[in-house]
Amino acid sequence: MTLRWPDSHLPPAPYYYDLRDWSAIGRMSALRDLAITEICVEDFSFLARCKELRTLSLRNTNFTDCRMLLELPKLRTMDLSLCRLTYTEALEELQGVDIRR
Repeated sequence: MTLRWPDSHLPPAPYYYDLRDWSAIGRMSALRDLAITEICVEDFSFLARCKELRTLSLRNTNFTDCRMLLELPKLRTMDLSLCRLTYTEALEELQGVDIRR
């Protein structure tokens, strides 16, 4: 086995990685499980388009606004531990959802 530097694994130009743009996840119409952990995301609005999500982990991210979760009708389990949550009263409206905080 030959060891290679990490940059030799990157795709050729014009491909690039942009950790600020998560919109592609919102276009995954059949996505059922999503885990984004220990990273900062500039904009979580893509979550509102993930209508099939059943399991969601945002553990130790900068996610805050719990109202956004009300737009996920099939959500059954989520991990929001180590997040600085706002509008936590929205969590009470999520019937049948197992929430870890």
